[in-house]
Amino acid sequence: MTIKYDPRKFYVYAYLNPLQPGPYSVGSVTFNYRPFYIGKGTGDRLEDHLREANGLIPITNKQKVDAVLSLMERGDSPLIVKVRENLTHPEALALEKQLIDGFGIALQGGLLSNIYLGNTAQTWNSDLITFIYMVLSNEQDRLSHAANDLENQILDLPKGCPQVKRRGNKEYLYLATRVKDKIKFVYAGKCGSTN
Repeated sequence: MTIKYDPRKFYVYAYLNPLQPGPYSVGSVTFNYRPFYIGKGTGDRLEDHLREANGLIPITNKQKVDAVLSLMERGDSPLIVKVRENLTHPEALALEKQLIDGFGIALQGGLLSNIYLGNTAQTWNSDLITFIYMVLSNEQDRLSHAANDLENQILDLPKGCPQVKRRGNKEYLYLATRVKDKIKFVYAGKCGSTN
């Protein structure tokens, strides 16, 4: 398998509150609704906060998840927008920091539920570290898709309980399934057979 290295895989995204119209601006970026979270990522990272709110993955920022849940309880959803795409990691870090610093974090009187003011991580200067990150990110995407495919295949498997029936001195495997009030036996194969 060949790994395609794409250094411009990153994007910066924002979660907006559709109940609080704007404009809200920092530099050349203007939102029509109030931003309450700014992040950077690759793949489907921007959906992780919805997964957190739905209990599918561990919560990393309670204030952000509470904002999402508050909207959901009202029958609304946050607006999720990609601010800029096709960025390198250093470009994404710089834009994320600019927006977080500009809008400010709620802990210091700002708008955002982000935990830290600006991105305190070091900008990656090493091509090797960036490449390793890309490989791991691609592998995470591949494994996520594989897990979804396997889950769908499992859901498509026949439901029932395996039963062995004896005919003479041979044993046969059947799948017993309930159809309304009756048990139906579906032939699955000869016991001991590899077919």
